[in-house]
Amino acid sequence: MHAVILAGGAGSRLWPVSTRQRPKPFIKVNNESFIQKAFIRAIEIESVHNIITVTTSDCVSEVKNQYNEITNFTKNSISKELIAEPCGRDTAAAIAVSAVHVLSNYGPDEMMLILPSDHIILDSVAFSNAVMHAQSFSRNSTCSSGEICRDVPSQLFNRPSFLYIPSLPTIPETFLFP
Repeated sequence: MHAVILAGGAGSRLWPVSTRQRPKPFIKVNNESFIQKAFIRAIEIESVHNIITVTTSDCVSEVKNQYNEITNFTKNSISKELIAEPCGRDTAAAIAVSAVHVLSNYGPDEMMLILPSDHIILDSVAFSNAVMHAQSFSRNSTCSSGEICRDVPSQLFNRPSFLYIPSLPTIPETFLFP
């Protein structure tokens, strides 16, 4: 499975802590940035063999710095790729470009796990188990999607919604877990 880490943002939602030069993925919480937490979450999932990070060209060096700070790599067999967008075009475009990348380079039977880099997930074991269960389910489905549901309503964040168009056979099976 390919874990796709979305690491962009305008830096406006958490301003002044988050800025365009240092968007939310690079903010540290408990000694790790959001992007580092997403990366660690990805390598803890047994079936992840590739991590693709999608960011803007302005943030490429900061992504590399953030990953270099992580010292406890336990899975050296994971490949790491970086897709730099010339400018941010939001979540759907980042997912689309990563899906095209996976399809073009690895084929139509690959799965993707979408990991926004602005989440805090306290129970990483439960998260990994949920991903593994969803992956197993996805193998027997045309398409599957999942979401983390908030337990309290918020006007700041909308629940994600997904659209699957089965008439496009070139779209790989994907598991979306934002």
